[in-house]
Amino acid sequence: DMSRPKPGAESAMRRGFPDAVQKKILIIYGAIFGVGVLYAFLILHTPFRIPCLFREVTGLQCPGCGTSRMALALMRFDIPAAFAYNPVAFFSFPTWFLISIAGFFGHPKILRDPKILLRILYINIVIYMIFAIFRNLPLSG
Repeated sequence: DMSRPKPGAESAMRRGFPDAVQKKILIIYGAIFGVGVLYAFLILHTPFRIPCLFREVTGLQCPGCGTSRMALALMRFDIPAAFAYNPVAFFSFPTWFLISIAGFFGHPKILRDPKILLRILYINIVIYMIFAIFRNLPLSG
């Protein structure tokens, strides 16, 4: 019968994202974590660094500048330094992680709504752009 959902599909939809989406989330977060650990190891034990191309070309800080230093500060549990390196990423990364986890388990249901997620994404992008502008303004003393 074509009208009946596949076994387990209904329970997957009730508990959170569909199984295929959950698998993609796990793969993406696993890849990010793996690359992050590798990069942290390289930064801590070698002279290897990935320069910010935007900063190299323009001399200005991009919205993501300071994210590596923020992550390293968090690994040392130096919360004030982590916040100072990139305050937007400091709040943005855990927010998206919590949104993903909430959507993964299906609570609250609103976080599985693509329109809501797109609104949150657009707001996040606007915040990053405003941050990029203000962090590059010359401060008068």
